[in-house]
Amino acid sequence: MGFFSKLLGFDSDDEKIRNAYTDLSDMLRGTARKKHTSASSFSPAPQPSASPSAGCSRYGMPDEDCQYNYNGTYTEYFDDLFHREFPEYDIEYREEKRYHPATVFTFRQNGQIALIVELLSEKSSVRKLRSECSRSNIPYLRYYYNHDGWWNTRSYVTQRTRNALRG
Repeated sequence: MGFFSKLLGFDSDDEKIRNAYTDLSDMLRGTARKKHTSASSFSPAPQPSASPSAGCSRYGMPDEDCQYNYNGTYTEYFDDLFHREFPEYDIEYREEKRYHPATVFTFRQNGQIALIVELLSEKSSVRKLRSECSRSNIPYLRYYYNHDGWWNTRSYVTQRTRNALRG
């Protein structure tokens, strides 16, 4: 029995270890998918707590819906959240391939652009879209999908996005 077998409690170094490693890797990258499907990807969010640490699971992940406990990729998480929370807007997204890949969401209302949201890696330093939005007086938000300790919880993303839409 190998080290990982002993560590993970398996009887042999086989497919179970590879699956456990893959599941752990996917979870850390924010792409983990649940084994079951449900009618809704979100469960009701718990009430906010007075203590910042009281609202976290024993692994440090918030008890609230976030991109890391969502049943899909971070792009699917934001797409689902935006459509559920802002049904009065037409929302589309596109994948950008620049110096660093990005996902750009466009919120429209009555045919007019109301907001641009960019999902980027924390390693990205691109500013072009943000500058273009500023010159055109279009509200702009940026969310990093891989910044340590930033969970992009449902309440955080919803509140921040709503504030940007209100201008």
